[in-house]
Amino acid sequence: MMLHPLLLSLLLGVALAHTSTPILPESKVNYDLFPVTSRQQRGCARAPFKSSVSGFIRASTFGVSVTRGATATISFSITLSGISAVEMAKKDAIYQNILTGSLKKTYMRRKNAYKGGLNLPFMADIGADLRRRKLNGGELRKSRVSKQLFERRLCAVSKILGGVRRARVQIRGSRRVTGTSLIPRTVYGYVKVARVTRTDGKTITIVSTDPRDFVVSTSEGIVSARGVEGVQVSQL
Repeated sequence: MMLHPLLLSLLLGVALAHTSTPILPESKVNYDLFPVTSRQQRGCARAPFKSSVSGFIRASTFGVSVTRGATATISFSITLSGISAVEMAKKDAIYQNILTGSLKKTYMRRKNAYKGGLNLPFMADIGADLRRRKLNGGELRKSRVSKQLFERRLCAVSKILGGVRRARVQIRGSRRVTGTSLIPRTVYGYVKVARVTRTDGKTITIVSTDPRDFVVSTSEGIVSARGVEGVQVSQL
C-alpha cells in the first residue's frame, strides 16, 4: 500500500516515553548519553556539562483512540520538574557580558531569531545544539574565535547551568487529530525535552516551547500529528 508523502514524514518522528527509553517508529533504538568533552579548560574549573540527551516525553494524562477518518481532541496537560527553554534562554546575561563588538551583534541576531526550541542561543554558540540526539566532544569547537575567548564562553555557560535551581513547568494545550489507519490506535501528546547532566551530577530538564516540538503519537512512536498552536508552557 502506497503511503502519502505527508504521512511518511510524520512517521519519522521520535517519542521518548516516561520510561526514559526513546523510540523510533516501529523500531528500537538504544538510549545513548552523548558525552561532551570533560577536559578542563584554562580559567574554568570544569567543562560546561557532562552529557545531554534529547527526546520526547508524554505530556498528556489520557490518550484517545482514533481510526481512519475519525477526529478527536488530545489534551496536553502535565506539570514536571524542569525549566522552559525560553526561561533558560533569558539566563544568558553572563554570556552576553563577555562578548563585544561584532561578536555580540552576531550573537544578538541569533538570539532575536530564536523561536523557543532546544537550540538555546548561548549553547548553540559553543557548538552544543541540544536538539541533536547525539553530541560528542568535537561539537565544542573554537570556530573562528580565539582559544582564550572560547574558554571564557565555556566558563560562562558552566556558570549559567550551575545557577539553575529546582523549578516546575506546567504545559496546557490541545490538538485535534484525525485517524489514518483502519486499525484503532491510541495516541497521546508528547513534548520534546533535553536532559542535561551538569558537572556536579545534577540533571536539568529543559522543555521546548517551540510549537513544532509538540506531537501526537502512539506509545510505539507512530506520529499522527505534529505542532500545537496556542499551547501554554508556564514556569511555576
